[in-house]
Amino acid sequence: MALIAGAGNPLGGSAPSSTGSSLNYIGEHVHALSGNFEATTNSQTTLQFSTGSNSYLIGEFQILGGNNFASPANGAVTVCRIKYNEEIVAMLKVDTENEDMPAITIWKTLIPPDTKVKCEILSNEDTATELIQNNFVGRVYF
Repeated sequence: MALIAGAGNPLGGSAPSSTGSSLNYIGEHVHALSGNFEATTNSQTTLQFSTGSNSYLIGEFQILGGNNFASPANGAVTVCRIKYNEEIVAMLKVDTENEDMPAITIWKTLIPPDTKVKCEILSNEDTATELIQNNFVGRVYF
């Protein structure tokens, strides 16, 4: 199968593992990798994509808590709000401030055809050194 980018275009020379808010197709598999987002008390859209009218997705969302590579003891509390067609379907929380809390949260789901997906994150502090990632990986069914 051909490699397809989030907009449905063949990737050609582009790397299929690039980051961004859109959905990328590789054969029967899909992924969206947000890249790094700074911890902030303002809501940020990390992923935003739509499913096709003739396909649905089975996969998982991942929220990886804020970490500071230069100072691993620092952290943040972050929530990720996931919406399907503007309806909230999940709220995921990660906490890298406290050692006994999950730093990664995974939510397995089915995304129906014709669904607009939007993920937003919000943290308990503003810091450019604590970076958060939000991903979706799964399989497309036609």
